[in-house]
This record gives sequence, structure tokens and C-alpha cells, in this order.
Amino acid sequence: REAQLEQWNYILVVGEGEKTNRTVNIRTRDNVVHGEHKLEEGLLETLLRERKIKSLTCLFGVEKSAAAAAEKAAAEAAAKALEEASISKE
Repeated sequence: REAQLEQWNYILVVGEGEKTNRTVNIRTRDNVVHGEHKLEEGLLETLLRERKIKSLTCLFGVEKSAAAAAEKAAAEAAAKALEEASISKE
């Protein structure tokens, strides 16, 4: 709670579950939860990359977000194509 009040950029939460899984739960100061990240999977590298490029946005989960956006766009395109095909048959 103190970290939120002091507006730290990142809050790394470690409870019993995270301790067991060797992960940290990442939140940003705007209280967006970025989920659990394994310590061995580039946590420090991501933070250093953000610092190096002076990113104004959180880089955690960027790959997941991009993949989700691409998947959504593909699904919408397929639905539109299916709809257009059914209209042309009528």
C-alpha cells in the first residue's frame, strides 16, 4: 500500500504462492496487474531495457498483448469474410 501512495513505478508482490513458484506479481503504479513473472525469465532484463530506451509504457506482457491483438484481428477478419460469403450466397 505504501508503494502505491508513494507512486513507485513498479510494485513487486511476493506472497506464499509466488515464493513457492519462484515468481513475482508485477503491478504498475496505476494499479494495472501484469501477472506473475518468473525470476529466471528476463525480469531484470525487461526493467533494464525499459530504462535504456526510456520507455514511458510498461514492457511487461508486450509480447502477449501483441499476440492477443493479432489473434483478435485475425478472428475479426475471418468473421467478416464468413459474413460476406454468406451474404453473397443469398
